[in-house]
Amino acid sequence: MAVPTQNELHRPILEMASMTHHRMSLGEIKGELVARLGLTDDDLSELVPSRTQTRFDNRVYWAVSYLRRAGLLHSPIRAHFEILDAGRQFLAGHAGEIKGGQLQNLIDARTGQSEVEPPSGEISSLEGTDESITPTEQISRSYDELQRNLSQEILDSITMIPPDRFERLVVRLLVRMGYGQGETVGRSGDGGIDGIINQDALGLEKVYVQAKHYPNGSVGEPEIRNFAGSLIARGATKGVFITTGRFSETARQTAENVSRRSESIRLVDGNEMAHLMIRHGVGVVIEYTYEIKKLDENYFAEDL
Repeated sequence: MAVPTQNELHRPILEMASMTHHRMSLGEIKGELVARLGLTDDDLSELVPSRTQTRFDNRVYWAVSYLRRAGLLHSPIRAHFEILDAGRQFLAGHAGEIKGGQLQNLIDARTGQSEVEPPSGEISSLEGTDESITPTEQISRSYDELQRNLSQEILDSITMIPPDRFERLVVRLLVRMGYGQGETVGRSGDGGIDGIINQDALGLEKVYVQAKHYPNGSVGEPEIRNFAGSLIARGATKGVFITTGRFSETARQTAENVSRRSESIRLVDGNEMAHLMIRHGVGVVIEYTYEIKKLDENYFAEDL
């Protein structure tokens, strides 16, 4: 048989996870799918148009990704998955093929906002090719979807590392962003300061950093006030507070109020940190590059 579409893979993956009492690795998922669907060696060797990956691997990757983002699967450790109660309830309440639109609705409900519609083609085949948009628009959609998925993978990864590694990662990111030379100083009695960025060679201009490893938590007003107090105690005027979690509205308002004085506090939550890591090449590598060219009309308007 032909390699199943991404939509056709959603249900068997979720069903396999529901019947397994342990975390399934991505390799186990692929192996059971091959046996369950009766895929041949020819099916498994079929490549996507870019010839960078097999069609089967590509579609399994995106099917698992959407099930995870929809809150039906959980990845407690990298490349290992287990079904959540929401996944079992979804299976019980929905018969037949699991459509991409159903998963997109769940994703939107979890994020609280509508994302750009899933792209067409080999990157994600949730809804098939949309003939109402141009190839350029399809490329743009696909790029946006890749960025969103990579951001989620980065966020999942940084929530799994221990707090001391997170502190070093935060300082490394700020250095890569061009703020200066940095060091981690997190220790008992540090007054809530986990890192210092020296913006000049003599260390006269400093940015103080606090890094909170809150995988599923929210930073509140007290933490921001304590950080502001640490800045004042050091005579500092610049601070960056970065967390893997979120900031409450009162925390953001407190930072804004403090920044109206002499101190300036910049808040960076987990989602923004993931985007900054992508933009500045921290923890990511280039998988492949496409070069899109267009006709140079001026060239043909001149005498050849």
